[in-house]
Amino acid sequence: MHRPTPSHQRCVQPATHEGRFAASINSQPFRTSSLTGRLTLRSELEQSPAQWIWQVIADGKVGKMRTTIGLPCR
Repeated sequence: MHRPTPSHQRCVQPATHEGRFAASINSQPFRTSSLTGRLTLRSELEQSPAQWIWQVIADGKVGKMRTTIGLPCR
């Protein structure tokens, strides 16, 4: 599946804030090394550009495996 590359006009970088993110995968803790969030237009609604969502991306490890979790949030 081809995903369009987001343009700079479609994203708004919010101010940096500190926070926490916790998750478990197969009963093992996810250790977060990087957490980012941005306000962006929903890619599946190209004809209706007024629908904004938060995208949250967490990078880290579960055990020895590198893992990335991406969440769209309304």
